Amino acid sequence: MTAIPRFRSADRDQQTDAARMAPVRGELRKALSSLDREETGLKLRLEEISTRTAVLMGNEDGVYFEREPADEKRLVEAEAEMMNAYRRLKTLRSQHAIYTRLLELVGSEDDPAGVIEQRILGSTPPSPQ
Repeated sequence: MTAIPRFRSADRDQQTDAARMAPVRGELRKALSSLDREETGLKLRLEEISTRTAVLMGNEDGVYFEREPADEKRLVEAEAEMMNAYRRLKTLRSQHAIYTRLLELVGSEDDPAGVIEQRILGSTPPSPQ
């Protein structure tokens, strides 16, 4: 008579799946943290440059026509830099949304692998025979 092969228990499979998914969650959390830090720093620099350009622009009537060419050049440069920063903020927010969604898909440490598969693949996990 042939011996029936033995397989790991469902609990052991679940532990293996959870251990495999843990680094993925960790990397997604690190990426989100990095995005948050970059966004915070970028916002602070944007506030600073906004304040500086407001001072440079002045608020007196006719100051535009009396502005020094060097000041005008700095204003144009500041505007270009601010536009770059706003584009970067938009990119960071998009990336944040993607990583947040991925983290939702992989679930928490308590989620069994079958639930994760169902969320990601839209399929029902196979039932034991």
